[in-house]
Amino acid sequence: MSGHHSWRYTVNVPLWILGKDPEGEQVALYRVNVLLQPPDSTDLSTKPPFFVLRRYSQFRQLHTELKAQFPEQFKDRALAPPPKHAFAALGGATQQKELLDRYGGLFS
Repeated sequence: MSGHHSWRYTVNVPLWILGKDPEGEQVALYRVNVLLQPPDSTDLSTKPPFFVLRRYSQFRQLHTELKAQFPEQFKDRALAPPPKHAFAALGGATQQKELLDRYGGLFS
């Protein structure tokens, strides 16, 4: 073997926030953290993650495009995003906003 190593990564979605779309409508945005680790590196503890904010519909669109390009890899239903309503387990928008307001108050 040549000793060639690949970049490693970790991706998680630790939280969501309420934001506004271009028309001013309230939407949920999911924070996607990406930690990159270069070949031969062993320590990520001091490096902050890169992150992007994305809407649920963007996750669905990405899944659709990847499934079209790589049908064999995406046969497993476990790779599909959960139903949109699974993210609403905390109740409707009003209940979610109240929860976020209380959560934010913990850090004030």
